[in-house]
Amino acid sequence: MNISGDGSDVKFNIMDSAAKANNTPVQTVMNSAGKTASRIIESGGDLLTAPVVRFKDMQQNWIMYMVVLAVILGSIASLYCAFLFYCNRKKNSTDQSQLIELAKIIGNKIDATQSPLAITTPTPSSLP
Repeated sequence: MNISGDGSDVKFNIMDSAAKANNTPVQTVMNSAGKTASRIIESGGDLLTAPVVRFKDMQQNWIMYMVVLAVILGSIASLYCAFLFYCNRKKNSTDQSQLIELAKIIGNKIDATQSPLAITTPTPSSLP
């Protein structure tokens, strides 16, 4: 037991010998558990306040965020247009080659079935 102070403020400190010694296994486990719990609570508080801090940063630097957003959206739009152009070009080239092949087949069939026509020229005496 430890008694200290003057007549108006007297303090009594009564401690058990196990609580006084910090090197007992139970006390070591309790200290480490308390430190771990305090770290978890502190990191949880940081997670809760992070969006507010981020929003405050966004309010101060909103122009930079708008520029970055415009660049990202512009990149997405240009990649989308390039992809569509590539797909249409590939589709059109196959369609055009099929049309050319079909025209050749039709042309060959017409040439094979059609005999040349004789062209008659009118003579001046046969004209009225």
